[in-house]
Amino acid sequence: MEMRQKVVDKLSKLHPENTTIQKDAYFANIALIESLRPKLNSFVLRVRDEDKEFVIFEFKGDAKDHWPEKSVKIPKKEFQHLLGLLNIMGFENVANIKKLRKTFDHRLAKITLDVVENLGTFVEIESKNGKLSDIEKVKTELEISSPSQRGYLTQTLKGTRYEKYIRG
Repeated sequence: MEMRQKVVDKLSKLHPENTTIQKDAYFANIALIESLRPKLNSFVLRVRDEDKEFVIFEFKGDAKDHWPEKSVKIPKKEFQHLLGLLNIMGFENVANIKKLRKTFDHRLAKITLDVVENLGTFVEIESKNGKLSDIEKVKTELEISSPSQRGYLTQTLKGTRYEKYIRG
């Protein structure tokens, strides 16, 4: 049996908390990134659609000292206006990522299973009390041996003209 299938089978025995479909659109202004290098290497705006009424607008990038990662909920009816503003400001859509996300409650951690379109299946483990040792225990229990440290955006943009501008 494939390792990923073993993990999915073990997770299916836990109590699922939530299942959502998330659609993320990423926008970047390449000219802005170029003009601010080396101080700024990655500056991305993410729009997440997972709700019937709102989208979540969020900054992602390495300029957190200047602009902390922050989310803003925007009514969907205003979304097209937001896209127009991004376009006027020179931002372009650099990636779209769709995933099925299931969260599970484990005694030591919150576990997220993501099935990401065109990338595969991924597991994220977040300790309930901040202990790295708890994460290691859960990884052992689930038989997870090779963690990926690369985000979905980085993996999606690999080999594209945007790869050198974005980390996420």
